[in-house]
Amino acid sequence: MKNENSSIKKRKHLLAFTLVTALNVALGIFLINTSFGQTSENKYKNQPSLKVEVTTQTDSPLLISMISVDNTAESYQIINYTVQNVSSKKVKAYVLVYTDETGASKVSTSLFQSFVSEQIIQSSNVEERVNVKLNGKIFLSLDYVKFDDGGSWGKDSEKQSEYISGHDEGQKSAVKQIKDWLINQNKNAVSNLLEQQIDEINPPVVDKKETEKWQRGVKSGYRSVLFRLKTEYEDKGLEAVSQKLEQIEKLTKMEEK
Repeated sequence: MKNENSSIKKRKHLLAFTLVTALNVALGIFLINTSFGQTSENKYKNQPSLKVEVTTQTDSPLLISMISVDNTAESYQIINYTVQNVSSKKVKAYVLVYTDETGASKVSTSLFQSFVSEQIIQSSNVEERVNVKLNGKIFLSLDYVKFDDGGSWGKDSEKQSEYISGHDEGQKSAVKQIKDWLINQNKNAVSNLLEQQIDEINPPVVDKKETEKWQRGVKSGYRSVLFRLKTEYEDKGLEAVSQKLEQIEKLTKMEEK
């Protein structure tokens, strides 16, 4: 009887010990998360707004003008600016470079169906607070511009022209593939393709001799066509896909001239 009572007491003690341990672990996790959350929040609470300087460039076809820096978000700041096409040509793509005081830089590439002369567009760039240096100054410069007529402007120091070229090739590849299927009445192939997750689809052919940037551009261009066709397919059906494809094909042919 004594042994039985002793066993019961041991089990009770073990249960109590287990419960206390579990509570302590839970409390520890809560305190750690709370501590890290407060540290993260307080660390950047009084971070000054970024100072952005637009680099002056002679004969630039685009005029970049600062609007503001939004410093209200907890984990990042937003640089807001406008870009105006001050050239006489349509712009197909442009590349901006953001450089901080240490020389570290990041690149932003924008592509358009048509960015016409005198048109103004508003754009922005997100800068994570953790990446903002002590003085918080960024130099914004235009690195490369591609025109609809095939001409270009800029140093292309980041070699993003390779990405833009690949993007063009990817669009043409998608147009050709879908057009061939529609001509050959292979509508099931079109439907099956557009019902997939577009961002997981790869182009049928990629030239491995080309640069990595070119290949990434091909994927982007190929998928951009499929995204537009998928929207038409889901809203209006397969017949609308054929019409939308004709519009996209006309745009790509215009860019080749």
